[in-house]
Amino acid sequence: MKNLNFKKGIAIGTMVGLLLPLLEKENRVRLKGSAFHVVNQICFYRKQPSVAVHDLRVGIGKIDDYLDELTKYVEQGSALIEGKASKRNS
Repeated sequence: MKNLNFKKGIAIGTMVGLLLPLLEKENRVRLKGSAFHVVNQICFYRKQPSVAVHDLRVGIGKIDDYLDELTKYVEQGSALIEGKASKRNS
């Protein structure tokens, strides 16, 4: 029974947390504009699936480039740490 009440409390708290910011008109207007933009994008991609595939591939390419750069920085950091550790042991 306690577990059910806990889950209800979490659900109610989540709903209040999501709805409370909508009391301000600026947030409602921004949300409405964002929703309108998303719906337009969905309609566009439904009519032009090849564009959706192209945009997805471009996005994946950007993520791949970012991960390559991140890997390079991690390797540089690892080499730096190993260099400092080997100097201490010498």
